Amino acid sequence: MKRFAIIAVLAALTLGMTCGCTSFLFGDPEDDTKPVRQTQATEASPDADDSHAALSGYSHLQNDAEREIYRLIGEYAYKPEGESFRVSGEGQNELVSKVYEVYDTDHPEVFWLGGDYDFEYYNDDGYTVIDLIFCFDASELDGAKKKFDEETEKALSNAPSNGTDFEKELYINDLLIEKCAYNYDAASSDKVVGNEHNAYGALIEGSAVCEGYAKAFQHLSNKLGLECVSLNGVCEGDTAFSGNHIWNCVRLDGDWYHVDVTWNDYDKEDDNISREVIAHSYLNLTDDEIKKDHTINPLYYSDEATDSSKSYNAFIPECTADKYNYFACYYPTLTSLDDTVEIEEALTKAAADGEDIFIINVDDSLDFSSTYQEVLDSYAYQWLTTANNQNDWDHQIEESCYIYTYGDADIMVFALEYK
Repeated sequence: MKRFAIIAVLAALTLGMTCGCTSFLFGDPEDDTKPVRQTQATEASPDADDSHAALSGYSHLQNDAEREIYRLIGEYAYKPEGESFRVSGEGQNELVSKVYEVYDTDHPEVFWLGGDYDFEYYNDDGYTVIDLIFCFDASELDGAKKKFDEETEKALSNAPSNGTDFEKELYINDLLIEKCAYNYDAASSDKVVGNEHNAYGALIEGSAVCEGYAKAFQHLSNKLGLECVSLNGVCEGDTAFSGNHIWNCVRLDGDWYHVDVTWNDYDKEDDNISREVIAHSYLNLTDDEIKKDHTINPLYYSDEATDSSKSYNAFIPECTADKYNYFACYYPTLTSLDDTVEIEEALTKAAADGEDIFIINVDDSLDFSSTYQEVLDSYAYQWLTTANNQNDWDHQIEESCYIYTYGDADIMVFALEYK
């Protein structure tokens, strides 16, 4: 048998999506003749609306005034556009903006809120009058809601309803990256030009920026009973790929994980290896892993939340578990070069099954660079030879084998071709 030609390839993950999340802007219209509802926000009970109590953002609001504003936003989101409500005290627009972000993060299904502006406001005799902005005309909204509900039902019709929470999450991730394409034009625009920032854009129109991906993921996760939130932050990297960003956290078996569906999306022309790796590289990461290229914005009520044009978070889960990291779930983990039996057995099975991709996770306890070099120098040949010796002639791996590494992901990807 010829010696295997082990060919190392360093592959850069094309994960850096241009981030197109806009900051919240406000208008100051002169017309004060619209119908308004007067409310004394400070008199609201913490339990003004029990239906909100389990929502992550709402449960982290700081006082009665914020909870009442939240409730009013939820009420008037379902009224005809143009009906206004009052908040006690003039100049309360920044407070309303803060609570609006919390409501918007909790309710991805309310896709019609927002646009170039989230709301308009003006001061009137000791009150701030708020007029929510919708991104659909009144004549279109009922039809859009119907389409959204129908598409949601259709999208979830093939979901593993009896599967584990991880299987449901994986289904949603894979569905969205197949269904939706990243809207680069919208990402580079300072204005909201369509529905690219909401779940409607991702699910119905198949076009979104990070906010649309995150809201669609959260919406579908919630429909399948998964606890899921969105996080505001900044993605880092080359200039073209840096900026404001939104992604998700999902809770599986009591532990929280980071998920970035936008960065999991791949070019539809990519090969199978790139698809498998890119589509799941940001599925269930820890805080340490996500912080390699993402920065999480502070809590809105913290001392660090000083920029009124910036989007902050009401709730930031702690993500330390790695049980449901995608690659750890589906591929073997190399914990020591002194015992690689599990790797050999898994590679042999992959070849027997005719798989064209085999991935090895490298445990954090090992130095990736030196481990990778040792695998190239000797171990890869040993593993491939063992697989061929144990499999029949129909499942013999070719002598040339490419091994890829991808960016900061501590994985080795074997491209398997057969004789």
